[in-house]
Amino acid sequence: HETVRQCENCDQVLQDTIINCFDHAESPHQQPLTIAQTHTKLCDLYIILGSSLIVYPANCFTQYVATRKKPVIIVNCQKTPYDDLAYIRIFAKIEDFLTLLCRELRVDLINTEVTDLELDQSFKDMIIT
Repeated sequence: HETVRQCENCDQVLQDTIINCFDHAESPHQQPLTIAQTHTKLCDLYIILGSSLIVYPANCFTQYVATRKKPVIIVNCQKTPYDDLAYIRIFAKIEDFLTLLCRELRVDLINTEVTDLELDQSFKDMIIT
């Protein structure tokens, strides 16, 4: 996304790196929000990985899960507006957290292909390749 600012050194238009909701609305994967809503209503545990929780409407899921009295785990390097709702709050890089989690769960990341995992169809629908 282009911003309204320009680089002070080269006068090029600056680009932001934020992912806005519905950025991929033209893609064949137009239903991730609906799928997320369904899974949010059914979840027993809600794990948020690497999100600022600023972009609407995705950030609303956190509050919804917390009101259902389900544990929310937030893993992010920076603070988020919903840190106070977290059952567990971890300040870490996602790759570090997931590496430790997989080690603890004894999941071999090196020798496991995504195709080797048995995935629920609704989960497969969320994967954009």
